[in-house]
Amino acid sequence: MVFLISADNLADRAFARVTDAASAMAAAGKEMLAAGRFGTAVRLLDSARVLLSVVDDLELRAGTLEALIGAYVDAGQVELAEDLSAEADRLECSGLRPESLAALRIQLAWADVLACDAGRGLARVRDTRALLSGQGSDHLSLALDAVECWLLAQASQEAAASQLASKVVGAASEHAQPEAACHAWELLGAVARRTNPADSTAAFRRARLLALRHGLPSHRLRAQLELGADEWTRTGDATRLTLLYRETEHSHSLPVSCLAGTMIAIDLTLRGHYPQAHSLIERHLAQARDAGLITALRWALLARSVLAGHQRRRRDLETALNDLACQGSDGPYLMPLALTLGATVCALLEADRQRAAHELRRAAALDAARPGPFPVTGWDGCEQPFGGSADLPFWSRPFAQLSRGAMLGRKGHRAEALAAVTLAGRMAAPYPLMHHLGLRMIAELAHDDGWGAPVAWLRQAEAFFHDFPAPALSNACRSLLQRMGAPAPQHRQDADRIPGGLRALGVTVREYEVLKAIAGGQGNKDVADVLCISPRTVEKHVASLLAKTGLASRKALAELAGLDPPLKTSS
Repeated sequence: MVFLISADNLADRAFARVTDAASAMAAAGKEMLAAGRFGTAVRLLDSARVLLSVVDDLELRAGTLEALIGAYVDAGQVELAEDLSAEADRLECSGLRPESLAALRIQLAWADVLACDAGRGLARVRDTRALLSGQGSDHLSLALDAVECWLLAQASQEAAASQLASKVVGAASEHAQPEAACHAWELLGAVARRTNPADSTAAFRRARLLALRHGLPSHRLRAQLELGADEWTRTGDATRLTLLYRETEHSHSLPVSCLAGTMIAIDLTLRGHYPQAHSLIERHLAQARDAGLITALRWALLARSVLAGHQRRRRDLETALNDLACQGSDGPYLMPLALTLGATVCALLEADRQRAAHELRRAAALDAARPGPFPVTGWDGCEQPFGGSADLPFWSRPFAQLSRGAMLGRKGHRAEALAAVTLAGRMAAPYPLMHHLGLRMIAELAHDDGWGAPVAWLRQAEAFFHDFPAPALSNACRSLLQRMGAPAPQHRQDADRIPGGLRALGVTVREYEVLKAIAGGQGNKDVADVLCISPRTVEKHVASLLAKTGLASRKALAELAGLDPPLKTSS
């Protein structure tokens, strides 16, 4: 009998020690969660959960499980969060209080938001409301409202979602629930982004301010992601996104990291940095698939389609577009961007204007039926552009300006048309491919309507597409030059030694050699001796150089050539 009592005491002490150790571990995990160290929080909370599986304290187990599910959501491990739903059900069967069970279900509903499973999430919200009926749990009801507004938005009920989010904002202030307020402001910002960018930015700033004031790291990161995306689409500057991306790599916030990384990859693609873009896209595509992050997966597929289009990889483009279209009922959400930045660009690089126009019409129809996060516009050089919003993304504005220039030129307003093309060139400076696609299209219209500098624009575009390479488009530029009565640029050996500006003017290899030879003030006979050609040929080359550069004298040519070291040639 004494032995049995001693054994019971030992068992009680052992369970007490396990409980104390698990409680300390759970508390440390919650501290890591509050500090934004999501990976460490997950490890600590999961270890605490395992230890508590042999403890009878249901409330302690439920509180730890709730924190762990929240940590999984913040870290982007959606499937692991959902795997814990069965454990929540077991706690319910064991007699867990309705309030504690509701808190668990709310965290699981946030996992549904991350997985873009609005149907399951809304069903979970309805069941939880029934569970709380008559309990008088205002803070839990408000938390349910916060998650429901996001699920309604995912179910394409944006008006109802905005109305509920506005209610949450007011009630959260009254009941001092900053986390619910952050969720609501983030939703209001996301809904307003398309129709009222200023209100959208203001909402995300409110969310960030609340997160900073109340120590809510996951909300701070999400708000900074949205503000970084706003700045990138408004100005073309991805600096904020890059800084956030570096931070989230250390905090292990996978949802924010994947989205920031794929947006940076799109920016890199637009700027022509294809290897770096490819590396980022494939990395985050795999991460999003493994973690079940549907929104991040869709953005990665968008990025993949844009990269494939810019590299003229038709098969990869079609695969990416098909994968994006298959992403559930919400798949078309990003398709207008994929069609304008990916499919249309690919068609233009293939010199297939008819297909480019078709892709733009597809994008317009999809955008009208299910608007994406940003207004889209496009122009294939032969039809009126669609779109026209004053709040177009930065990368679309050059094409809107070129379209405006084309319409002004057609009406005979030549100076205004040229000014629009000049402005478009400044806007498109960071995006070389888009810039030269625009030049190729506007040159043809400008020639037909008799304004601008279509020959110079075409030569610049032809040189770019020859080096890109995009042979179909390079040949199309050459054909247009010939139709305009201008000689097509030569692509002899050593043509790459000609500076880009001179090559765009149509300066040939031999003309460039003559230009460099006269830099020291040599006469035609001396130049002829150096280059082993006749003085008469030198004279013709000098005349051609004067015509192409628009300079007035041989002295001006010599000064131009003198900007670089004189040509050294052995005869």
